[in-house]
Amino acid sequence: MPGLFEDRYPEALAVSDYSLEVNHLYMKDMKQSNDEMRKQFAPVAVCVRAALECTDEGATHSTAFMVDDYNLRSETPDTMPEIVIPRVLQIAGECDIEIDYIAREAACHDLANLALEAWEGNIITSPSKRDGVVMSRDAVTGKRGPRDVLLEPKKSAMIMAVPLYHISRRRKAEGRRWSCPALATIWHLSRLAVTSEISLGDPHQLDIDKLEQDLSGARWSDLSPVLQINPQAAPFVAERSRSILPKSFLGVECAVQEIIRNVFPETFEEILGSMSHNFI
Repeated sequence: MPGLFEDRYPEALAVSDYSLEVNHLYMKDMKQSNDEMRKQFAPVAVCVRAALECTDEGATHSTAFMVDDYNLRSETPDTMPEIVIPRVLQIAGECDIEIDYIAREAACHDLANLALEAWEGNIITSPSKRDGVVMSRDAVTGKRGPRDVLLEPKKSAMIMAVPLYHISRRRKAEGRRWSCPALATIWHLSRLAVTSEISLGDPHQLDIDKLEQDLSGARWSDLSPVLQINPQAAPFVAERSRSILPKSFLGVECAVQEIIRNVFPETFEEILGSMSHNFI
């Protein structure tokens, strides 16, 4: 299968044909009962089977699950890695979903800080000087708030202002607080290896037989950005991605597409053409 972005791949980078994101849950979801979490994963399993049935014969794929450790203000016993990771793997396995990789959302925040320089020309700062916003390329000058969505009757085109980050007065030490669309953009691009700058790095292999021992006492910040669970998994980075997500993420994913249109104006059609979604 010819690569859409072969000219951007480092020569030694191994690439799968497909990367499947198998759900995305917040830490508050981890406090649900096992039965409630199974209900979250059961429809994902149906979509995974359907997606694999539609792939070309011999195509390679890997599965990934991202943990929301970014919005975790304080770690409690039920949100520690040694509890969350084995539980997610167990419940996903009970639903016939094999998770190859687990990624940390906070790592996307660190990567967004590095990618900001490349995005700077497409960011409009709101009057407060604390909000970074990506405007659609159809946008014209005028008074608009950073969260406004306007409709131009003449063009019948939606003009979007997508929030990228916010700088809190109370938490200046944290620097920019990146929005969900910004972090999701980093997540998608890192799975596609669109540029060498947007990479979560080589996955760290965990020994599934020593999982509890290796994770004992560890905090999320102690872990690598991407953990490899399945030693036989196809590469994390892929030519095409499919994300199977709850319907509540539909708005976020629309905003992701607008960010990509602005950050990659010359190649966004190829990039977006390599991404697909199932909302459940």
